[in-house]
Amino acid sequence: MMARVAAEQVKAGRQWGGRESSRDPELTDVGFHFHVARFTGDPILLFFADALRNISVEISNGERVPPQVDTDLAVSHEHVEAAIKMGDPARAESLMREHISEYVSILETDFPYLLDHVIEWG
Repeated sequence: MMARVAAEQVKAGRQWGGRESSRDPELTDVGFHFHVARFTGDPILLFFADALRNISVEISNGERVPPQVDTDLAVSHEHVEAAIKMGDPARAESLMREHISEYVSILETDFPYLLDHVIEWG
């Protein structure tokens, strides 16, 4: 959804405030998803992206998903970002869904204990 909204905004003429560098830590892993949500300007999408980022950080305290999982994905952040930059909402949404589904599938197969982790919200 948020990739679609971001691409719709680009299609309408707003300039994508994309990556300064593919090595920018804010734009890696869930930071990329947070960046897309922030670009949309939608407070609900930003709230959910921030919650997911916090969950991911909490889960990764002590247990990290190996970095090669991100590089092994068929659909990368770069693919999603390219669709957003092109202003192609349908493709951006489709690629983001595929990206997330593939990541969850890897977690279910190789790291199921991370998905069972209980998050303490404070």
